[in-house]
Amino acid sequence: MAAVAVAVAAEWQLLHDRYYRKVEIYSMQWGRMDLARHRVACAPFGGPIAAIRDDSKIVQLYAESARRKLHIFNSAGVPLASAAWDRPGGRLVGMAWTDDQSLVCVVQDGTVYFYNLRAELSAPQFSLGKECFEQGVVECVFWGNGMICLTEDRQIFCVPDFKNPKPCKLADPGIEEYPLCVAVIEPQYTMSGNVEVLLGVDDYVLAVEEDGVQQLGIGVGPLQKMAVSHNGKYLATFTHDGRLLVITTDFSRIISEYNCEADENLRLIRSSLPEAVEACIDAAGHEFDVSRQRTLLRSASYGRAFCSHFSQDRDRFQEMCKTLRVLNSVRNHEIGIPLSIQQYKVLTAPVLIGRLVNANHHLVALRISEYLNLNPEVVLMHWACSKITASPAMQDAALLEILLDKVPLLLSIGEEDTALLKATESGDTDLVYLVLFHIWQKKPALDFFGTINARPLARDLFITYARFYKHEFLKDFFLSTGRLQVG
Repeated sequence: MAAVAVAVAAEWQLLHDRYYRKVEIYSMQWGRMDLARHRVACAPFGGPIAAIRDDSKIVQLYAESARRKLHIFNSAGVPLASAAWDRPGGRLVGMAWTDDQSLVCVVQDGTVYFYNLRAELSAPQFSLGKECFEQGVVECVFWGNGMICLTEDRQIFCVPDFKNPKPCKLADPGIEEYPLCVAVIEPQYTMSGNVEVLLGVDDYVLAVEEDGVQQLGIGVGPLQKMAVSHNGKYLATFTHDGRLLVITTDFSRIISEYNCEADENLRLIRSSLPEAVEACIDAAGHEFDVSRQRTLLRSASYGRAFCSHFSQDRDRFQEMCKTLRVLNSVRNHEIGIPLSIQQYKVLTAPVLIGRLVNANHHLVALRISEYLNLNPEVVLMHWACSKITASPAMQDAALLEILLDKVPLLLSIGEEDTALLKATESGDTDLVYLVLFHIWQKKPALDFFGTINARPLARDLFITYARFYKHEFLKDFFLSTGRLQVG
């Protein structure tokens, strides 16, 4: 046990006053894929991965075709789709996923293409304009549903929203050399409501907007990398001399500075029981390994017994168990959506279910909907539509038979009698009980009795249940069917 604890502790690395670790969630299923030879785009929230051989690099072709292919995988590296890359317009210079999981591809002449999860061209292509076509695009930076691009003449163009693509030119940054690094503050986090582009130049940063350029952070650089926080308030930067700085995006103050080669003191661990229980629950939520989740939750459960705070309120513990059950189901490599708990909270369960549906994981989506007490109608309707779309050669009668074979779908469209017939024919008692309880709640008692009396299996299961839990209701059933005489 001590050896296991040491091994787990050794996985964590101290950075400033926080510990971090890298967790291997999947052993990637994509075979001999060499990422160093490819341009790769990973969707957020455990979304798909797109990869295409990087034509800016000279690579040796082994047993593969010289013709490039666009490959799409799930987060476990399971292939979802592929298509030959035959887009005109020069070299591919930018590729990223949008919030609604469309793949955006930008080529050198400023043409923008969209692909869906099946590697098919989806939304209409558009151009970034004449100047981009003439100057050539050399780099793109993307955010949720927009992007900026830099041209060879060091001009910046912006598409604030892919759903309404209207390219606009930002102010001329007036630089002679290409910037060391580029970052973007999204429009919703700027005072002007427009995108703000940060360019690392010499020992300072230029903030470029549509109507002007501002010089910030003089003396802070040269900066090698920049990353803006999700709320747009902070900027993490890595300097040429190995310092990691966290700065407010207006460069008014440095939040923290960390020398990557310095020694740091270990944090003191708080030992009070309520905090320890809270920490175990939180840690379980952040853990991807199921066995460790169980260990942490067992520890929290044991600690709760000695903690008056948690004896009064079990909601948080139970909610975490429910959340982890959902997360573990979609993290399975067959589904391949390795969401963290923070991502799940931001994404929300209905959006996750929508993504499962779009990826044709209808059964998982249905089970999660039922588990979380969400309306499964959207899942069932999408499943039915996908069956119809995927079966163009099938006769309508045969297709209808397949659709009506799904008991939950029948219940959702009000076909209770057919649902009961299908359930009893299957011999699955759980399925029969599901239909019985559904009809019981919806129909008047006499109608319900008449329905089940014609189905021996349904009738017998009802009698068994009512004998233990609904004596008076069972008496009413016997009276209505003439099995019990009033004397």
